[in-house]
Amino acid sequence: MAVLLPALANLPDNDMVFARALESSSTVLGLGLVARDGGINVKPKASFATVGLNPTGGLLRYSGMIGNLPVPQSAASGTAAFSVTANRDVVVRSLPLVALVGDMLVPSPPLEAIRVASGASTIIIRRDDQVGARLENRFMAGEAALDFAA
Repeated sequence: MAVLLPALANLPDNDMVFARALESSSTVLGLGLVARDGGINVKPKASFATVGLNPTGGLLRYSGMIGNLPVPQSAASGTAAFSVTANRDVVVRSLPLVALVGDMLVPSPPLEAIRVASGASTIIIRRDDQVGARLENRFMAGEAALDFAA
């Protein structure tokens, strides 16, 4: 045991090893969303720009987040919110592209992965009411665009 303890003490810190691996590639770490007060307030790595109507009207709202350890969190290229809402039959049929935590927009893992892969710093949300009562939405990250109607 006396020989083992010094050898263990000389091993590298696991969080630092993980952080170096995260820094060496394009990575997105997840943040859990909670509906009740509490958790932490992590600022997403993505910035948002909005065009047109206020994009927060139809977004799922959360009060807090469950984050990562600080060292890996700072090393990741992006951070994204994991949130799932099941239908009445408890089947998940869709995932939100953006969630609202307090007054802060947080991207989903697919949207953040597109932003990171494209090298963009900003996600542009365009929301128009040009098709009657239907809302037309466009999420853009770099050259990639996701269009959908709600």
